[in-house]
Amino acid sequence: MRAPVLGLLMLPLPGLADGLKVENAMVPLAPPSAMVHAAYLSLMNEGNTARQLLGVTADGYAMAHIHRSEIVDDVVTMTSVDVVEVAPGQTVVFEHGGLHIMLMKPAAQLSEGDTVRLTLKFADGTMEEVDAAVMRPGHDGYGS
Repeated sequence: MRAPVLGLLMLPLPGLADGLKVENAMVPLAPPSAMVHAAYLSLMNEGNTARQLLGVTADGYAMAHIHRSEIVDDVVTMTSVDVVEVAPGQTVVFEHGGLHIMLMKPAAQLSEGDTVRLTLKFADGTMEEVDAAVMRPGHDGYGS
């Protein structure tokens, strides 16, 4: 009886394989009427192989997409990003004014202290679930 249980305990956990680490996941608190929110985080690849983030889902939102904001000819533009490559030893930061996760059509109003469950989907089929804390804009160095 014990052998199967021990065998299961030795299996790698989804999303934790190959040294991927997620830190500082947060969603800035938005006005109650806002239908679009953002999520920020840091992805660190402490493993030996590159990882490719292909998409995100977010509990309580109709849609979630990876976007990048840039200033082009003094105009702020936002474009959809299909793949985020995280090379071995690299940290990719999702932050205000750059790479970020757009959360669209919230099912409920969020309050400071709530969390939003994000599921990051990778090219190798793994998924990483992370809880993003809802915080006032500017907290922990993140912008509005």
